[in-house]
Order: sequence, then C-alpha cells, then structure tokens
Amino acid sequence: MAPVWHLACSAARAGIRRSVGRTRRALILPAAVLALSATASPAAAQAPLVIDADRAGVNAIGPFAVAQNPKVDAATAVFGAPTAVQEGGRGISCTVRWDSVGLTVVFGNLGGGGSACQVGAAQAAVAAGPGWQTAAGLPIGGSVAQLRQLYPKAKRRGNSYWLFYERTPIADNRLMSILTARTAGGAVTSFKVWIGAAGE
Repeated sequence: MAPVWHLACSAARAGIRRSVGRTRRALILPAAVLALSATASPAAAQAPLVIDADRAGVNAIGPFAVAQNPKVDAATAVFGAPTAVQEGGRGISCTVRWDSVGLTVVFGNLGGGGSACQVGAAQAAVAAGPGWQTAAGLPIGGSVAQLRQLYPKAKRRGNSYWLFYERTPIADNRLMSILTARTAGGAVTSFKVWIGAAGE
C-alpha cells in the first residue's frame, strides 16, 4: 500500500487541546499511521457521508462522531464489522478498513490498557468512497474548480489541497493539514483526515 501522508505531529482537535508533552508522545505511532492507505474498494453510499471538520479539528467522519467518542468500538457500532484489521507497533496502532464505505482509519493507543485494536482512539483516516463529501459540499469526484470555490484559502501541495490547517504547538510552529483533498485528473479522489485522538 502506498503511503498517503506524513504525520509530522499532533495538531487536530484532540492534539491541539492536549499538552505539548502528550503531542510529543503521539509522534511515536509507528509506520502504520505513516502508511495509511486510500486504496479501499468502496461501494456507493445511498446518502452522503459528511466529514465535519474545521481549523479546530474534526467533529465527525460520517456517523462516526470522533469528537464525542473516537474509540474503535464507536466506529464499528456505526460502520459495522470491518473488512480488514491490521495491528502494528506491538499494539500501539491498528489500521481498520471498511470497504463498504471506502474508509480506512488508524487507531492508536499510547496509554496502555490493551491493544489499539481493542481500546485505541482514532488518529488518522482516509475516505475514498464515492459517497463522501465535506461539510461545505465538496464530494469525491468534485472538480478542482469547485474545491477552489468552496475553499478559497486552501493550500496546494502537489496534487493535494489542504482545506483546513493549523499551526502545530511544536515543530517550529509549522502548519499541518487537518483535512486534505487529494486530486487526480482535475477531480477529488480522496480525503485525508488528521484526528489525533490517541493518548493516555
């Protein structure tokens, strides 16, 4: 699976609101997070699956209300049994894929008490199914022109656009993307989301 994003540090809602010390701990999540894949085989959804995010962080990924409960069991409660589950980093990370909705989520557990596949919290995600769209109405398959109209402040990074981004509390106060749209051939192909909820 090809890598889709580099996690420089924790900076979404949970990451921003937690201490710098915890943010540094989040950096130890292994290569499973760094190699989060957007290659799920999605089935068309009957209704839009909305990614609700802003500069402060991610509120929800479809029916998965990560701001309220970012745990693995909350995700399986709304998406059902996953297509595939892969544990990594001696239980620190867990990559879970739901092909039915074209979603892959990496869960992390830095606080002990069980493996990330059992008690982990959502750290990052990729939505690649045709039913996904942002809260502003940008869908998978939407044009770059539509993206620019809905997100005039989006920052382009190669074939990707940072729709929402914020400065990190560490790493020289650099910008980090919270919600990214990846494009190909002038159209959106997937959304990458940084949640950063893993911790103690």
